[in-house]
Amino acid sequence: MEILARLPAKSVGHCRCLSRAWRAMLSSDYFVDLHAWHANKPGHPQLLLSPVGSSYDGYIYSWRPSGSGAVEKLMRDDFGGGETVPLTKPCRGLVLIRATDGGGYFVCNPSTGESLALPDSEAPLKMTFRRDGLELPFYRRDMALVTAQ
Repeated sequence: MEILARLPAKSVGHCRCLSRAWRAMLSSDYFVDLHAWHANKPGHPQLLLSPVGSSYDGYIYSWRPSGSGAVEKLMRDDFGGGETVPLTKPCRGLVLIRATDGGGYFVCNPSTGESLALPDSEAPLKMTFRRDGLELPFYRRDMALVTAQ
């Protein structure tokens, strides 16, 4: 399991298709935490980049300063209008993204390229200053979206 935890997330996702036993092992909380720990070691940051202006081509990119230095195309930017702004550090591989121009909020898995639109808030004064984030309480295994106004 230690060797598999060092593979890129996309490769681990492909390995989950081998059998039910592999899927269960690679989906276990222990393995997910181990893989996230290896992927997010200090000194190995990975940055999400979104081109703006005339450079915008409809994709989000990743860049790892300690790697080859090359910027890699990561996934399509299907987050609605305006600029795409990652709001949080990854939480178990998921990133909270806000699309400007009223596009809303999305939870994104950069490893698989999947994203999920979050329902719009019913709170008044949505344009006021607020902080958003993802939270994973240590005593639970489910994630929560946290908003502070």
